[in-house]
Amino acid sequence: MFSAVVLTTSSVRTLNLFKLKKEKYEMTYMTVLSLKAMLTNKLLSLNGGSFSGELNGYNYKIEYIPVEHKQTYVYNDTEASSGNYGPYMIYLYKCVLLLENGNTDKKVTFFTLRYKKVKLDA
Repeated sequence: MFSAVVLTTSSVRTLNLFKLKKEKYEMTYMTVLSLKAMLTNKLLSLNGGSFSGELNGYNYKIEYIPVEHKQTYVYNDTEASSGNYGPYMIYLYKCVLLLENGNTDKKVTFFTLRYKKVKLDA
C-alpha cells in the first residue's frame, strides 16, 4: 500500500512539473509570435535600431540590423532586358529578440522583409 501511495504521489508531482513547463513554453512561444506580428507593423530604420518594452510578463528588446537590399526583379522577353529595376526596393533585416522573465533569458533570431516603392526612370 505504501509503495502505491509513493508512486502515485511521485507521478502527480511529475505531471504537475511537466504541466508548468508546458505552460511556460506556451507563454514564451505566444510572446515571440506576438512580437514578430507587432514588428510587421513597425517602421524600421534603414540604418538599423532597437526598441524594447514589456509583454505577457516578459521584458523584451528587439535589435534589428539591415542585411541586404535589392530592387525587385523584372522578367522580360530576353535575359538582357531583365534585371533588378522593378517598382519596389526590398530590405532584409536580421532581428535579435531578447526576452527576460525573472531568472529566465531567451534569445531568438529571425529575419523580416520590408518593401519600399521607388520611382522608376521613364
